[in-house]
Amino acid sequence: MQRIARASRVKSLSAQQWRSCSRAALVNSRAEVGDVEGALVAFHEVVGKMPEGKQTMLFNTVLKAYANAGDFVGAEAWYESMLAKCIRLNSKTFGKLIESAAKAGHVAKAEFWLCALQDRPDLSLTTVTYNIVIDACAKAGDAPSAGAWLTRMQAARLSPNEISFNSVINSCALSGRSDEAESWLHRMLEAQLRPDRTSYNSVLSSFSRRGHVDRGAAWLQEMWRSSVPPDHISFTCMIDACAKSGHWMLALGWLEQFRMHQREQQAPAPDIVAYNAVLNACAKASDVAAALRVFEGVEVAVLRPDRLSYSAVVEAAARSSASDVVCEWVDRMEASPTITPDEACFNMAINGCAGQGDAHGAARWLLRMVRARLAPNSISFNTVIKACASKHDGPGALHWLRQMASSGLAPNIITYNTVARAFASAGNAGRVEDLFAEMAAASVHPDVVTWTMFFTACSKAQPSQRAKAEQALGTMLQSNVVPDKVMLSSARQALGAKRSVRLFEQHGLAATDGPDGSKIVKRLFTFILS
Repeated sequence: MQRIARASRVKSLSAQQWRSCSRAALVNSRAEVGDVEGALVAFHEVVGKMPEGKQTMLFNTVLKAYANAGDFVGAEAWYESMLAKCIRLNSKTFGKLIESAAKAGHVAKAEFWLCALQDRPDLSLTTVTYNIVIDACAKAGDAPSAGAWLTRMQAARLSPNEISFNSVINSCALSGRSDEAESWLHRMLEAQLRPDRTSYNSVLSSFSRRGHVDRGAAWLQEMWRSSVPPDHISFTCMIDACAKSGHWMLALGWLEQFRMHQREQQAPAPDIVAYNAVLNACAKASDVAAALRVFEGVEVAVLRPDRLSYSAVVEAAARSSASDVVCEWVDRMEASPTITPDEACFNMAINGCAGQGDAHGAARWLLRMVRARLAPNSISFNTVIKACASKHDGPGALHWLRQMASSGLAPNIITYNTVARAFASAGNAGRVEDLFAEMAAASVHPDVVTWTMFFTACSKAQPSQRAKAEQALGTMLQSNVVPDKVMLSSARQALGAKRSVRLFEQHGLAATDGPDGSKIVKRLFTFILS
């Protein structure tokens, strides 16, 4: 009977242990997916049945739930409850606190808990723990701190692994620290670790952003020597570096190497990103013919050009002053069922027409931009206004100034001066004078160019507006505008030689017989500044 009772108790205990283990497994399954609420429910069902030696593990499992949820506030509160219940802490306890802060993006908290772990000589530090903090610093864009923690890891006699170095290298690359990224890659090699494509491509991308073709090429060759074949990211970085440095022929050469690599290694062929990088190189070099040839290569490769492809051709044409090509390719974009031109493309079309003195064409492109449900910006309007001014079309320039204001954009001093130039060239002093009133209402102060335009308008008016010019001179001298030689020359033409001499003397200025008015400028500066 005693043996039967003993066997019954053993069987009962085993069942209880089995149920406890089952509930503990449920806590862990909830923790794995960051389900804090579910983990806590399962925890409270099993905590009283778990032996004392398993309590730390159980409490740490709930910490894992907080960590996976990125809830560092909840994790810290749970840690306080562990202290209150005298639960034994171990390295995993601090590891989960560090992880919860890192996942929440609170780098300072992650660093705090790592320092707390360092202050516990009875607990062990691991490479994984340091990597969590290094990764948190890297993701926060703090490359110096990421590198500092890797150095501290080595000081703690722990060996950084590939993950440690890649985090620091990538952080340096993304923050524009290409020299430091390269230095950490050298240190990785010195640590006898094997860099992978991620390591090399991070350094290549950093040199790509700065247009350092030679340094990037050296590391790509190192990839080959280390039996780490470059991929499409590697080659695209090289092409992009060529684009940024203005070497479009080198960019074409790297594209050809990319094609050869694809044929020899049966690797993926150059994609549209690679071709766009070459097109961008052609655009930066202002070579529209080369851009057109590369675009043909996109079609031959049976790739679908995207907006960046078309935009690069448009930019190359704009930089080459090939306004007809600009307009043709923006037309093609609008005709495409999948590609739509953006504000920059329309502005280049507007500027192309304006550069040829085609004010009506520039205005038409601005209207097409509006019809495409894009908002013209100050550049759009100012370019059209400038085109009108180049044709001495004051009313047209004024119309577009009104349109600019009605669209919610504030005309600036350049806008007003351009309109003033259009009226001044036609001798319409009255309109220029009206602009002064509009500028005052818009809190835009006339500058030396504005006054020059007014004196020019007065001198070209029929009959000459000498009285207005004389009044304007007095008003200008009371303002803070510092005149230049061009303005003084315009004032003398508007006032007449003899009258200008008398007026300058009235204001304590000395006239000069020199053609450039240099002495007048000197005295005028002295008068205003005194």
